[in-house]
Amino acid sequence: MKKEVIGTNQLFAMIILFELGTAIVIPIGLETGHTIWLSILLALPGGVLLYLIFHDLYCQYPNLIISGYTQKILGKTIGWPLSFLYIPVLVFNGSRILRESGDLLIAASYDQTPVFIINAIMVTAVTYILNKGVEVFFRTSEIYLLVIFFMGFICFFVVIAAGLVDFKNLFPLHAVDWKQALRSAFPNILTFPFGELICMTTIFPHLQKSCQSRKTGIAAIVLSGILLCSTHAIEISVLGKNIYERSTFPMYTT
Repeated sequence: MKKEVIGTNQLFAMIILFELGTAIVIPIGLETGHTIWLSILLALPGGVLLYLIFHDLYCQYPNLIISGYTQKILGKTIGWPLSFLYIPVLVFNGSRILRESGDLLIAASYDQTPVFIINAIMVTAVTYILNKGVEVFFRTSEIYLLVIFFMGFICFFVVIAAGLVDFKNLFPLHAVDWKQALRSAFPNILTFPFGELICMTTIFPHLQKSCQSRKTGIAAIVLSGILLCSTHAIEISVLGKNIYERSTFPMYTT
């Protein structure tokens, strides 16, 4: 394979887009009710800790991905079969995101189009850009991050300016609410979306400035956590707890 290099700005953009993903449009942590935004904040330090663990392993084995240093640490007898367990995790994650994205497009605009056609088009696009290389893939993230920020700012401004936001839907916070928020944060929200950062271990060996990737990753995770918290807080404040929990895509409903 040709040598492909990923810059810190590209890593920053990709982690934010990766963390937002479908987590920004679907209801997460339903058992917490109106305190979902609090659960995200509580799970955020856990997400940072996971990234630090993955990054520390990368620093010890800079030329290997996770399946490679699993064998180095545990030996081939245990590490080689264990490395295969990452495959169903990555396949399930990609399949779930693909289906959720297809369902969102159908619910929003393409209600007469079979989901197979929508998903096939997305798979074709992904296959094409990955064929161009991981470096090209990460370069596009810088462009899309600007697009997402611009669209998000407009949507937030319109919703708030229209007077649809009622912050009373986010409170009060009793002791039982804090317990439910903590129970949802660990392990549910820690697993999704923060736990999915394990996918980033497959691109660490391509980083251009490995010494800066630690701070870059932490900053990206914190910013994405704040964006997720703010988005779901706005959704609940507009829709209320009951409608939020019944909505397939609360952001689209909002």
